[in-house]
Amino acid sequence: MICPSCKSFVEDYNRFCTECGASFNTPAGSAPFTGAAASGRTNPTPPRPPSESLIGVTLDGKYRIDGLIGAGGMGSVYRATRLMIGDQVALKLMRSELLADQHAVERFRREAQAAARLKHPNAVAIYDFGVSAQGFIYIVMELVDGQSLRQVIRQQGVLTAAAAAEILRQSCAALDEAHRQNIVHRDIKPDNMIVHATNTGLTVKVLDFGIAKLRDLSPTATNLTQTGGVVGTPHYMSPEQCVGEEIDHRSDIYSLGVVLYESLTGTLPFNSPNPGAIVVQHVTQPPPPPRAINLSITPSVEAVILHAMQKRREERPQTAGMLAQEFINAVQGVPLVANPTTGAMPQPQIPTGAGAAYAPTVQMQYPQMSGGTPATPFPLAPAIGQWHSGLQAAAPKKSKAIPVLLAVAVVLLIAIGVVVFLTMTSVKSSILNEAKKGNLVKPEGSSAYDLYFKNKSDLKDADKTEIANQVTSDLERRGNEIMAQLKNDANESEAEWNEAIKIYTWLHDLKASSSYEARRYFSQASLAFSRKDYTKALSDYRSAVEKDGNWALAANRLGRTYVNLKDKESARQHYIRATQLEPNWIYPWINLGGLYVDLNEPYNAQEALQRALQIDPNKASVHWMMGQTYEKMERWCDAVNEYTTAVNNAYNSGKDPGFTVDRVKARIEQLTSRYSCY
Repeated sequence: MICPSCKSFVEDYNRFCTECGASFNTPAGSAPFTGAAASGRTNPTPPRPPSESLIGVTLDGKYRIDGLIGAGGMGSVYRATRLMIGDQVALKLMRSELLADQHAVERFRREAQAAARLKHPNAVAIYDFGVSAQGFIYIVMELVDGQSLRQVIRQQGVLTAAAAAEILRQSCAALDEAHRQNIVHRDIKPDNMIVHATNTGLTVKVLDFGIAKLRDLSPTATNLTQTGGVVGTPHYMSPEQCVGEEIDHRSDIYSLGVVLYESLTGTLPFNSPNPGAIVVQHVTQPPPPPRAINLSITPSVEAVILHAMQKRREERPQTAGMLAQEFINAVQGVPLVANPTTGAMPQPQIPTGAGAAYAPTVQMQYPQMSGGTPATPFPLAPAIGQWHSGLQAAAPKKSKAIPVLLAVAVVLLIAIGVVVFLTMTSVKSSILNEAKKGNLVKPEGSSAYDLYFKNKSDLKDADKTEIANQVTSDLERRGNEIMAQLKNDANESEAEWNEAIKIYTWLHDLKASSSYEARRYFSQASLAFSRKDYTKALSDYRSAVEKDGNWALAANRLGRTYVNLKDKESARQHYIRATQLEPNWIYPWINLGGLYVDLNEPYNAQEALQRALQIDPNKASVHWMMGQTYEKMERWCDAVNEYTTAVNNAYNSGKDPGFTVDRVKARIEQLTSRYSCY
């Protein structure tokens, strides 16, 4: 889509412009949240859509433009061929309407300068910078394959803690090198982190130092963006960045905390239809606890995320490497205990040695996850990296004395009051509007669920009641659909269990109920079960049964979990309990019969499987298990008959073979060649 305010190209799933921060619910022409807007100025030359007419053009006899990749505030990015070498590169062209702006041209040059100073495998390499004979100003850089982290979250759902740790480890390695070069990225977000799956694991590249700041500490240095200029993407900006203070590398650490939050919960910590309200939330509000959204997050992982998102930069991890170490320690179960006086997390023990990366006061060796770089923990389809420059011009301002700071504080407090009043009147309507469109807990980051939990503390009781009256029945209906799929033995998916977790978390928040709580635990357990984390599944299934002891679905699934944990006696008890709670549901009888076959108790197996056949006489898998039962009884011809029925029913129905048909046919031939059954 095209942003109605700044005309930049933005992916369809965004509700806010990733270039200017404008809400897509805001009428075209309203002021976007940029440095210029914040200072009372407007942009007289909004970006234009990229041109396809450059395809085939060769710049300086060296770079042939082959196709458009994307566009941002400063320019468009193209796939190009280096003719002298023959390889593919990314070529970024500055927007033609900015060529007369000396500050913009200098910023574009500084982008190339900043990125070219980075020599790190997790940062995009810069190959060339120049002005072509046609008058184009361009940067030539490494072409990155893979998907943006935002695409990964969108397609795969929330990350596992281990996957997030590996992505964070590599991103922090690149940022520590940038910080060593006195470069602050200032626009860390999932769009600017490209993940590529290889045979040996994941490779992460940090992109787009388009608004990076070269912190030249000499007294004669000229800073293009001075104190008071607000540059960045509102959802990921640090508090000091939001109010236009001078920033340092710790601003990037806050942004990494927001990225971690989103990666593990699927939602942003702060969101609103009003970009200004997002800024206020960053400055004044604590983020909602991640575990309130995703209970699979451990307390230690949550503590690291919240440590990175401290309002005061002095209270955050002081380097990107320290954040990576803290997070990996938390994932691997290494305890980090907060200081009881200050509440600050302790800095980890940091080894030194060859290859240690820069930190202001210590040398940091980047930690590896257990076993080295792991193979990718989630599927990734290779694709061209999504490039977003995110650069907005900021009006330079000089630092003022204390009276001016006091005046700014007063203005900010007044603005907060106005924004909160205006925002809260629209939050309820935004939640209800998303619900009416069917966006209950999807899409991630912009659903009614996300808006509710991000603004819950500011909603009045009457608003919550109205929301509950509007959404409860729809949430229950969708939750029941997901549960029914499992009961009917349909294929389940992690995406559906993530959806169910949110549905029952919200329902329980709107109207506390042991039934809702049981289904939330059940959904968490089923997600863990699908990931083969049977210990976690066992804990949550048991909690579900404790909350609702008469729920056959939970008892049956608890039995399956015990089977995978090799506790067959406990499995037997829960299968029997499920058959007692719902005698006409076939699957507990099938599971019980199969368990008895495995336990070499054929007469008990026969009884359970006969009950299953009374419910569905055509169930192929039941006839197959009955054949196994008769073999254990040495009733060879009865076994042949059951196997034959199983094969016929599998072919007739086209469903539920429950076995390999060819294997069963081979067993029939073995038995009939040995015994005269016909």
